[in-house]
Amino acid sequence: PVGGCSMAMQLSAGTATVTEVARTGAQLVGVAATPSDRLVGTPDLANRTATVRIVEGDLASQTIVTLTNKNVPPPPRNGLVKICKKAGPGVRPGSTFTFTLATRATRSVDVKAGFCSSPQEVPVGNLTVTEKATNGLRVSDITVDPASARVGNPDLTAGTVTVAVEASRVVTEVTFTNRKSEPGILKVCKVAGTGVVPGTPYRFTVGGTPVQVRAGSCSLPLSAPAGNLAITEAQAEGTRVTDITVAGAGSLVSRDLAARTATVNVASGAITEAVFTNAKPSTPVRGCVWTVKYYKKHHRIVAKLVPSGGLSVGSDKLSAKQVSWALQAGQRRNFRFKLQSELIAALLNQLGGASTPAKVQEAIDAAQLLLSHGDGALHKGRWNTLETGSGTEVRWKGRTSKAAQLRDLLRDYNQGRLQHCPNACGKHRSDDHKPDHHGKPEHHKPRNHYRPI
Repeated sequence: PVGGCSMAMQLSAGTATVTEVARTGAQLVGVAATPSDRLVGTPDLANRTATVRIVEGDLASQTIVTLTNKNVPPPPRNGLVKICKKAGPGVRPGSTFTFTLATRATRSVDVKAGFCSSPQEVPVGNLTVTEKATNGLRVSDITVDPASARVGNPDLTAGTVTVAVEASRVVTEVTFTNRKSEPGILKVCKVAGTGVVPGTPYRFTVGGTPVQVRAGSCSLPLSAPAGNLAITEAQAEGTRVTDITVAGAGSLVSRDLAARTATVNVASGAITEAVFTNAKPSTPVRGCVWTVKYYKKHHRIVAKLVPSGGLSVGSDKLSAKQVSWALQAGQRRNFRFKLQSELIAALLNQLGGASTPAKVQEAIDAAQLLLSHGDGALHKGRWNTLETGSGTEVRWKGRTSKAAQLRDLLRDYNQGRLQHCPNACGKHRSDDHKPDHHGKPEHHKPRNHYRPI
């Protein structure tokens, strides 16, 4: 115990090394021997050891070793960090910016442009400092003083940096510089999900600006300040938002499908597409489908089905006459035209009232995206002849498909070959002898029984 001695121990005559076991909060500061000549050399205080001589004899000739300790305060658990903000081009001095300091807990601090915060006490260790995004501005530089305190490279896009805070350092200073960012281009796109007829209009509010988008197409490009922007879709009777994604250079910050709203980060100087998908509640299989071959022979029927504003194919609107030509072009060698003709037939079947299950709708959407590459169905008013191979790939909703796979699935749908999908018009179905979606018994030939829609 402190202030006392151990019981006498019998050891062999000669030298012996005494080592004190380390103890938190205590430091060995001295070692003495009685008699004093029994101490051999200089004690190693750092390693808490000393060597003494043991002589022969009884208690009268014993060697006594006295170790002296002092209390040591625990090492500091906190250090200091200071956040500074420089006003770059286009930033008004004195404007307020908010930063989060994240270690084991997160807190925020406000800093005015051209000033620094007061020293903030934070736990020793790695600290991540993040600037809250400000619309119209971007982080152009992040520096750390001393530079050795920086952990990795700063992320200017996310406005974040990680620093190592040490207690021995007076203060770690992190400086963010902002500048005005170029506006971005935003397009709001509407995907016609299950049960939604292509061309159906939907209304959106984009940062306070009203925008109308038809299902299966996108809005005109909108100039928007770089940064976070709220987009809300107005209620549409009978449909619900089933998905919200972002394509292009921007990113999705948050979304609420029930509230039909999303916050999108618009990329500076680039195109960001906010894609909303709507669908109607699942319904039983209804209607029937016609093939590409049938529509190629019935131009008047095509003319009645194509909306007055045109049929959305790829990124273009096709008139009834252009649709009929595209169906004929399906025989061409370029696989783009083969896929395009099956896509058009599927869209016409939808307009005719045939139900579309999710897997077919996803194939339609993926085919639309693939055909929109290279300037869509038309190029400067003429047919787009950009060569597309059967192995050309497109990625939609996390799934990569080849052009041939999309063509095959749409062809099987148009021919009534898929389970849980409409039968081909005129094909007998033994289970319910279902009439086709043009309202006549299915055993009649299409040429003789078609009823205009």
